[in-house]
Amino acid sequence: MLKRYAVASVLAIGASGCTLFGSERTDPLPRPAPDQLRPSKYEPENAFELTGGVSSRSAFSTRNDSGLQVEVRDFIVPRSEGPVEIRQIANRAALIEVREGTGVAMRGESAVQLAPGVVFTVSEGTSLRVHATGEGLTFRAHLYRQE
Repeated sequence: MLKRYAVASVLAIGASGCTLFGSERTDPLPRPAPDQLRPSKYEPENAFELTGGVSSRSAFSTRNDSGLQVEVRDFIVPRSEGPVEIRQIANRAALIEVREGTGVAMRGESAVQLAPGVVFTVSEGTSLRVHATGEGLTFRAHLYRQE
């Protein structure tokens, strides 16, 4: 008997709690006046730059005493109708690691199927064209050049 009373009490309290705060609809807040809008002055340290339909940013760069220059760049290639040339790799050897997305890379005349975890190289002086077939493609390139 006590058990039934306890269950009935819990159900009654739960049902009444749903209506305590009301369920009437409230309108969204009004838009602020134009003079009250202040854009942020924040600028990321290594912002992505858009070049030829491809966004990239430098993550790391160094040069040793013998003239070997190494740069690590992150790339974002949006989905497109056809391949996009990656100009930032021109005249450098590259080791490329696919991080997200799928697609096809053309290094010179040879094709590489791209998926997360795929690693491939591009010889110095070889062109690289990438076609993102999914929602887009992100990859990291380790670029090498001897000066």
